[in-house]
Amino acid sequence: MLKRNKKNEIEIPEYKQYGKLRLLSFFIIGLIGVGLIGGIIFVYSNIYSAINQTQAVLMLNTNLSIKTINFTQYDKVDKLWKEKYSDEELIITRDPFNAVVEATKIEEEIKIE
Repeated sequence: MLKRNKKNEIEIPEYKQYGKLRLLSFFIIGLIGVGLIGGIIFVYSNIYSAINQTQAVLMLNTNLSIKTINFTQYDKVDKLWKEKYSDEELIITRDPFNAVVEATKIEEEIKIE
């Protein structure tokens, strides 16, 4: 049966889902639009950051300079470093039982003399 709508449209029973499909198509078009805009922003920001990084590298290369090394001062510092951090460090063992035995031996030697 044909029914008249308030907008003077004819509703056919076969086209009941037409409004929902139309809404779904607008939603899908919106998602595609958001995806495209997001992709464009992503690509733009990555290209922009790559250009900035390239510019920074180029500026760094122009500011590089070669410095000479004072080998007499280097040898002096190296020698002092090796003296300070040598492998011949004292190992302190804290064993209270051996300390008591050594103290009694020393006391006995003092009494004997």
